[in-house]
Amino acid sequence: MLRAAYGIQLFFIISAIVIAESYEARKQIEKHPAINFYIRRFFRIAPIFYFYILINFLVYGFGVRHQAPDGTNCFSYILTGLFLSGWHPTTINAAVDGAWSITGEIFFYLLFPLFYRRWFSTKKILWLLIITIVLNELIIIFSIKYSHIISDISQKGINFFNINYLPSNFDRAYSILLSDFLYYWFPAQIPIFLMGCMCYKVIQWNRINPSIGKSYSPILLSLAIIGMALCSKGSFNRLPVHFVYGFFLSFFVLSIKFRRYAIIENRFIAFIGKRSLSLFLNHIILLDVYRRWLLGINPHFFINPHPLELFAFLIGAFITFMFAAEITYQFFEKTGIRVGNYLAMLLELRAIKRCEN
Repeated sequence: MLRAAYGIQLFFIISAIVIAESYEARKQIEKHPAINFYIRRFFRIAPIFYFYILINFLVYGFGVRHQAPDGTNCFSYILTGLFLSGWHPTTINAAVDGAWSITGEIFFYLLFPLFYRRWFSTKKILWLLIITIVLNELIIIFSIKYSHIISDISQKGINFFNINYLPSNFDRAYSILLSDFLYYWFPAQIPIFLMGCMCYKVIQWNRINPSIGKSYSPILLSLAIIGMALCSKGSFNRLPVHFVYGFFLSFFVLSIKFRRYAIIENRFIAFIGKRSLSLFLNHIILLDVYRRWLLGINPHFFINPHPLELFAFLIGAFITFMFAAEITYQFFEKTGIRVGNYLAMLLELRAIKRCEN
């Protein structure tokens, strides 16, 4: 029903809600809410992300990947470390597969304090949502019609910077990368973040009279399930599918915010949710390593696997992912969170002392 590729949209929507709630609460009590926000968000993401950049380099080096047809290079790794890889088709996922979601999240963090101060009313969010969807449609149409021009400009730009990263079949490879890029880059995900902000506004309204949201929750959940099922069957192919998924995922998020469903909201799901960033970053590389290991033992494993073998593979993969996620969560994510909170606290203490003096 929900394609795994669009699970990131669920993460973005929830992230926007959590960020809005946190920022609004801290804004009431902190002297430097924007600076503290940047500090906390950077240390929430950077330590674990840098660790996985290192792991990807150790495992793949400069080798060929799906998003790097002729291999990657130092420039791609540097841009990824600076969270700038998401602005060009040949670098967006070249160093770390899935880096697009991290760069998108980082740019949302970067813009959020300004967005909150200037455009966080319900009316402005709706207008921005409509405008960004229309602009994305126009960009897609333009890119398809003038892909040969974009390819030529990109090739000249790469040569200008003397980057040794041109696929031998550049035009064909670049058209594939460009198609993926139009989904991956941050502007294509802005409407999803805005949907999350809109969800936050609806949740706020519901706090006035929670019984209304509770009564509508089953309807929203049903619409979300039906809508995502239709998406998976290609019923909305004329629209950018991730926008449609985002729309129905917003219904899903609101439904579980308005009413508790034990099958969805429980300790096990909460445990996984806290480690979702580590799970996302490690599952791509671990799945590839796991797959190669199995193919080394049995080259025909994935052609026609026995149901029990496939079940054992999935269970084994899940246990491996969770074990790795727990380690990185404890050592990198929690440490980063503590460092971010500590630095923000120091900044607040200095501000308080200045006021006292």
